[in-house]
Amino acid sequence: MNISELFKTRGLGVAIIQPTPSRDTETLKVWCPTPDDFDAFKRDYAKSKTAVGTSAGDHCKFCPGASVCPIKTGDAQAASVADPHVLDQLSENLTLALSLKEWIKSVENFAHEQMEQGAAVEGFKLVQKRATRKWSNPVEAEEAIRQTKKFKVRDFTKSTLLTPPQIEKVFKQKGVDMSVLEGYIVKQSTGTTVATVDDPRDEIAVNVNALKAALDRSQ
Repeated sequence: MNISELFKTRGLGVAIIQPTPSRDTETLKVWCPTPDDFDAFKRDYAKSKTAVGTSAGDHCKFCPGASVCPIKTGDAQAASVADPHVLDQLSENLTLALSLKEWIKSVENFAHEQMEQGAAVEGFKLVQKRATRKWSNPVEAEEAIRQTKKFKVRDFTKSTLLTPPQIEKVFKQKGVDMSVLEGYIVKQSTGTTVATVDDPRDEIAVNVNALKAALDRSQ
């Protein structure tokens, strides 16, 4: 049976559900491939197996046999007998890379501090870090879960009440609508971070006057 016959009366949707925002059905992007797409993939896959069979590259990342691949082990053996001059240069480069890493971090920290004080850095903006869901009132949230009469205490508690993401998994297993807990969940960001202007997150407006007043009070 070919791909076209297999999906003749069926549909398939492909979506990536990993970052929290992607779980929002209003923003979730779903790709619905056609039988022609599958046929094209089959042809491309057959070609790629021949093309990458004699060389290592990015395509090796997910290969389960990478640790015993003769091409990869050959590369490792070649690297293990590098010329002393090459190793000397590697030592210099590694020393430089480590110092650059510290410099890069200091630049990022300084930029973040300045932008939090209201400074404008062209091409960048201040955004909220990823928000995590927490209980606004754990006691009331626990009581709301009990009211569903669908769970045993061990389903939703350990030494403390499970977090909203953990409870969400339990609700899905039991087929219970998570919306009954919407009033008990708040999203709290751990702070701000610097991002490029094309980042989809909203820019944070900094109240410069409030910051100046706070600095004046601290002096």
